[in-house]
Amino acid sequence: MKRLIYLLMFVVIACGDDDEPEPQPSKISLITAHQWELVTVGNQPPQVEETITFNANGSFAKQSNVITNGTWQFTNNEAKISMAYSGGGNYTAEIMTLTATELILKFDHDQLNHRFIPVD
Repeated sequence: MKRLIYLLMFVVIACGDDDEPEPQPSKISLITAHQWELVTVGNQPPQVEETITFNANGSFAKQSNVITNGTWQFTNNEAKISMAYSGGGNYTAEIMTLTATELILKFDHDQLNHRFIPVD
């Protein structure tokens, strides 16, 4: 009987969950995986339709009434994003949320959360 108990204990221990957790995707892979559509500013819908695409090479394209572009980079240990528009203007935003299904940026200039969802 003792052998049976030891055998069962061995089987339970040997068959335990040895799976390692999936590695989390990097922030650059998350932010560059989609074109992002602005869905709220603060708690309100945006005044104009807007999408933005962040490219892995550090460029971005934003489309609303017109198409603008520039460069972007992570700052502050990837806690913030800095954007420099080609036509002038620099903006910094704190990354509040960045997942495969949601991007929330809190821009320094208005202190409002800008919520984006993937377009594709």
